[in-house]
Amino acid sequence: MTVSSRYLLVACATLAAAQGNQLDPRASIIPIFGPGGEMNIVHPGSNGGQSVPPAGTPIGTPIGTPMATPPVATPVGTPPPADDPPSTTTEQSNPPAETNSGSTSGVNPNAQGACEKTTGGANACGPNGSQAWLNTGITGNGWNPPFLDINNISHIALPDYYENAGAKCKKYDEQFQNSGKKYNIDPAILAFIAMQESSCNADAGGSTPGLMQCDPGNCPNGAPCVEVNANVDCGAKVLRDALDQADGNAVHAFGAYNGWFTASDDTGLNGGKGLTEDYPCTEGRKHGDPQNLNYMHELFNGWFQGYDIYGANSDLAGKYNCDQNCDDGSKC
Repeated sequence: MTVSSRYLLVACATLAAAQGNQLDPRASIIPIFGPGGEMNIVHPGSNGGQSVPPAGTPIGTPIGTPMATPPVATPVGTPPPADDPPSTTTEQSNPPAETNSGSTSGVNPNAQGACEKTTGGANACGPNGSQAWLNTGITGNGWNPPFLDINNISHIALPDYYENAGAKCKKYDEQFQNSGKKYNIDPAILAFIAMQESSCNADAGGSTPGLMQCDPGNCPNGAPCVEVNANVDCGAKVLRDALDQADGNAVHAFGAYNGWFTASDDTGLNGGKGLTEDYPCTEGRKHGDPQNLNYMHELFNGWFQGYDIYGANSDLAGKYNCDQNCDDGSKC
């Protein structure tokens, strides 16, 4: 796949399944535009991600530290010693007794429509806001992400996550810690993304393989970076860039990681508007499978809260029936 350094834009579809490796329909996509303006779609969702190996960056307290109960803003603090990984000891304790027992992270006072326990369906909400708020604009003139500071995200503590919904991620903790330190991102956030993208399966295949679903165009020499250390570095670098471009807005950055786009992103997609709910099964379908309109709710109010959105807690998914089949009347 050719990659132009001039354009890295988000789109809204997934690729068809690779032989022997069915891509997860809830995964994300990233379009790369070539020198001639042609779009080359890649899939950083449940079987692919993206990144360029990092140049050294200053080490600081991880961005995206969890909120206390009751939740409070956690500013970026004093950088840790160079040889020490970012601490997760300030995160919430008292893990759920079961995978589906619920969040212990507390309602986020900065999120509109937030509710203590995540709920699904038409009025889906959770500690990080309602789905309607996270998806602001998609039923109108295009997605206009509300601002939620990366330091003010409510989420479960990483050790608790490893004991429940994120058990498959625990063996990659060293990679999450190292990449989180390198790019100043809370390692827990990288673990949540890994579950959303590949169900923490380092052997996930497809055109954008690996734990974080990294686009080969963002890997060294344009070759797939399937090795775990490189793959997690890839996802961390992509998220760091998205956060910087979004001025720390977690909603915009995580959407961009998944392929959501706004009018200000200047993608030229959807008539120059942001993502709308009618896009996945119209123009978006031309680029692959329809996009998951539940993504923001599943991530912020699902995985971040310790729920197994792809398994035991699938009933907590959002309002859309995103079965990747536009022919049955669904929107995604």
